[in-house]
Amino acid sequence: MADEKDRLLDLDEEGEIGEPEIVDDEHTCIQRPKVYIYEEAIKTTGFGLFHYLLLCACGWADASDAVEILSVSFLMPHAKEDMNLHSFELGLLGASIFLGMMIGSYFWGSLADIRGRKAVLVYSLLMNGIFGLLSSFMQSFWPFLLMRFLSGIGVGGSMPVIFSYFCEFLPKNRRGAMLTLISMFWILGNIITAGLAWAIIPRHFGYFSDTFTYDSWRIFVAVCTIPSFTSSFTFVFLPESPKFLLENGEETVALSVLRKMYILNNRSKQKADFPVQLLQASPEARKLLQTRHSRKTLRSLLSQCKKNCREIFTSTRKLFVPPHRKVSVCLLTIIFTLSFGYYGVWLWFPEIFKRVEVSGSACSVLPANLTSNSSDTDSSIYRDSFITAVSNFPGNLFATLTIDKLGRKALLGGSLLVSGCSVFFIWFLSSRAEVLAMSCIFGGISVIGWAALNVIGVECYPTNMRATAVGMQSVVNRIAAITGNLVFGVFIDLYCAVPILAVAVLLAFGGIITVFLPNTKGMDLK
Repeated sequence: MADEKDRLLDLDEEGEIGEPEIVDDEHTCIQRPKVYIYEEAIKTTGFGLFHYLLLCACGWADASDAVEILSVSFLMPHAKEDMNLHSFELGLLGASIFLGMMIGSYFWGSLADIRGRKAVLVYSLLMNGIFGLLSSFMQSFWPFLLMRFLSGIGVGGSMPVIFSYFCEFLPKNRRGAMLTLISMFWILGNIITAGLAWAIIPRHFGYFSDTFTYDSWRIFVAVCTIPSFTSSFTFVFLPESPKFLLENGEETVALSVLRKMYILNNRSKQKADFPVQLLQASPEARKLLQTRHSRKTLRSLLSQCKKNCREIFTSTRKLFVPPHRKVSVCLLTIIFTLSFGYYGVWLWFPEIFKRVEVSGSACSVLPANLTSNSSDTDSSIYRDSFITAVSNFPGNLFATLTIDKLGRKALLGGSLLVSGCSVFFIWFLSSRAEVLAMSCIFGGISVIGWAALNVIGVECYPTNMRATAVGMQSVVNRIAAITGNLVFGVFIDLYCAVPILAVAVLLAFGGIITVFLPNTKGMDLK
């Protein structure tokens, strides 16, 4: 049976894949099952309940990452007062989580291509929650900074893997819209973060003593870890990606996952009704099959670590050699421009709201002795941030409805160009209403670019490189976010035109670069 199975898996090299055919000999008539390619098998499972449940699970994971990242923007003004921080130290605080994400995204993402998507999601989300919770208890700046950094490593593990994991369950005609719906959950996380900040931080309650303080903004930080813990628990009960299983020689397990998908999507059907009996792995997977099985033998921990590191670096190197070099360079350049602009501006919006509220200018320098204990001022800042978060929904909905019609490139390029124009006018703003309107425009337009980028970033690469590629994209994403936060932290008190002009120019440049990207609409996953 094993020999027959191997022979059937190699039929594509002989040009014999197709409908079941009859093979005659002297005494018997043998029906040979059809060998399905992966896209055919996924299409056979249908589209229904399983995919919507998986959308909720992956979307909630994306929302939990958004909560952890965006919570920094709301805690910064209060951490500044409690810990007597300067603007540069606030920039370090904003950059710390992105530095952790940069490290985590590369190694967790590469590990997901070697050991699987599911385990990486479980452990990275758990790490995010644990260190995020511990950070709320830290009373001084450097321990607090360290906990946020370690939490960022967890966030960096889940973000690049979520999209790789989810897209491998989707038929190609649904892939674009469903991946942009994942981005909708990012906006949900943004709204949850702003809503929690508005409901908790201005209340100024908690525990206070001479040696330990646990006030409302720390309670807010602790509450923001709940999505990470619940998301990690959810992935324990979800299956591994059948595409990953197939490409790693686990055809039987992959078929079992596909069969369960079929039953959930077609609840009137039985397991026996599922027509797929044999799957065709890629040629690269067949060549590596023996290597994959050999990993199950006993080896020393040191030898295993060395092997994993070699595979990680080898997988990364493939991104920068033909045929993937051009698309990798273009995508990484675009990601840098978008991340520098989005996180550089977005995390500083509450501070900008505060400056306009006090002095009537986004570029004003606040007095050193200014306190923000006024509940009215705090409430208005968090209310405006909540409205800004809600304004992202129309943009993401537009992307969901049009991405398979207009295409990924058109949405990405247009979003970057318009976002760059909107940022240019920030330093002319002189009232809270003007800042609110501009932040809504910027958020609503830039989220279209993120949605398109999340789709095209996973479609350009084969399965054995996908999570590594998205991990590398996340590394560049975090480098840009760190740079943007540090640039704003250094220059916002000196001459705020510098970071604002830098963001506007980079976003526009990224929009121009999109013309060099491939058109991935309607393509099969490699």
